[in-house]
Amino acid sequence: MPVERCAKCGASLGTMTQETMLGVEKLCASCLTIQRITHILAMLPEEDDLEFEHLSEWEQKFVVSVRDQFPRRETLTVKQFLRLEEVYEKLK
Repeated sequence: MPVERCAKCGASLGTMTQETMLGVEKLCASCLTIQRITHILAMLPEEDDLEFEHLSEWEQKFVVSVRDQFPRRETLTVKQFLRLEEVYEKLK
């Protein structure tokens, strides 16, 4: 049985992968996390949006910092990722 590969980075997905809908790319855990972070950052308000004011001062600084860091490193720590999801859920 051939080993399936991540559609983005080519990493091995192993031989036991979850079936996906036809036409949907299969991604490794790292690429899925990057995709999730990118989505959250796109959905969070920008600094000049009124909704940005609903965040605490710390959360505002955190979002600005992550937006600056993520494009350069293309990764976050587990703690940063979890906190980013909390901020995102707060604004939903």
